[in-house]
Parts: sequence; structure tokens; C-alpha cells
Amino acid sequence: DLLPQFTSKSVPELFTEFEKITSESGILLSGISFQGAPTKVGSDKSSYKSVNASISAIGSYDALRSLVRTIEQNKHLMDIASLSISPPSVSEDSPKESESSQTLPDLFETATTTIENIETKTKIETEPESSFGFGMSINVYYR
Repeated sequence: DLLPQFTSKSVPELFTEFEKITSESGILLSGISFQGAPTKVGSDKSSYKSVNASISAIGSYDALRSLVRTIEQNKHLMDIASLSISPPSVSEDSPKESESSQTLPDLFETATTTIENIETKTKIETEPESSFGFGMSINVYYR
């Protein structure tokens, strides 16, 4: 199980495996791609094949920690080769430039309403405000 034989079904099975472990970790998988063919690593006697999977996803810090832990403890040997993180996207509820020309009382009311909406939205939404995008490159090993 640690180093399964590479077959024509390996990549589809790997896709299913990544889909499962990301959803169990609370990660929203937005994209995944695989390197074309497995590359041999090591000398002839101890050679093994490596497939690189590139994942793009959205999740919280806790969900990312859970995903890393799952990959580390997975029955299939995998290594995280790289990880890149992007900041959370700006909310659509933020004031527009046209609203900046309002008078002071209107601007104050808008700011108060926006703060109240953000507080309510944070309590209601299932995806926390601290979610961010990230990309991960993972090496998966085969015999």
C-alpha cells in the first residue's frame, strides 16, 4: 500500500483520493493537475516512480493543517514539495469608490451598516472569514 504499482488506473484513483482527503479536511478543491508521466527516481535496484500533483484550493488555517496531517499519515507515500498561500479575497460588501463622495452622516451610517452586516455574515456563513487560497505541489510515489 505504501508504494503501489503504477497502472493506467493510478491517476484516476489518485484524483479520487485527493478529492476525498480534501473534503474530509474541510478544504474546497478548486483545481488539480498531474504531471504527464511518472519519472523514475533512484538507482536501478532501488528505483521508484514519482507523479507530481498540483492542487489549488480554498480553506482555513485549521483545514490546511488537517490536510497536511492527512497527507503525512496517508497509507500511500506522498511528500508536499511546495506550498503557496494567497490572502483572502476582498468581500463584495466593502464600500465602493462612488460611495466615498457621500456626506459625513451618510458615510457614517454606511460604515455602521457594513460593520453590522459583516458581524451577522460571519456568524451565519459556514466558510470562515479567515479562509484563504493556496496551491500545493505533492509528489506521490509508485513502484
